[in-house]
Amino acid sequence: MKNAILIVISIVAIATSAFAQQTTETKPKSAPIRHTLDYYISGGYSFPHNTQYLKDYGYHGSYNALAGFGYEKSDMTTIILEAQYNKFDFDPKKYIRSCNQTGTAANGDIFIYSLTLGFKRKLTINYGNFSPYFKANFWIMHEIFDKINVSLVREDSIFDEFGEFVVVQKRDSVYTLPTATSSSLTAHLALGVDYHLHGSWYLFSECRYCICFTKGETTNYIPISVGILYRRK
Repeated sequence: MKNAILIVISIVAIATSAFAQQTTETKPKSAPIRHTLDYYISGGYSFPHNTQYLKDYGYHGSYNALAGFGYEKSDMTTIILEAQYNKFDFDPKKYIRSCNQTGTAANGDIFIYSLTLGFKRKLTINYGNFSPYFKANFWIMHEIFDKINVSLVREDSIFDEFGEFVVVQKRDSVYTLPTATSSSLTAHLALGVDYHLHGSWYLFSECRYCICFTKGETTNYIPISVGILYRRK
């Protein structure tokens, strides 16, 4: 939790410093502000980070998808609404090892759906076809832990009344951890860059740091994605 807070403070400090140092082009006061609408989608790969639950049970990174809408308030700032999906793959072998047993496990993937509202701020107004930016989103996250089917093989050492070893018996223990869901607040911070392709079309790439304030501890992950944006003027 402390590491997550420090990362948030560091990213915000870097972005704030960039805003203070940037040189912007100003329009004549009489020039009207033309608001634009952005529609965009992206996909990529997400990495679990700094979460004891994900580390203990061996979750691997997996794919993510995002769809968003933006309303440009000024040349530098856009209000954004985004829906994001992330999936983390369950590692059955590591889960069995964490139980100090032998056996098999199946299912158990984690699915995270989030809906966030925030802003996108350009770090420079003109840099050729490139336009780096910073994002900050907040709202709600819904997390689904898929059920885990477990079959453990337990070994029992059997001794007679004289303490002599007799036999080793193997017993199967089969159980299911039910599907669990939780909802909580979430914060997404991102650094990225837009690249102007042609006309109203842009290509963008970004790296996010996502914090889900779940009960007991935070769920943190890092999605990296590439997408396409259409800007309607």
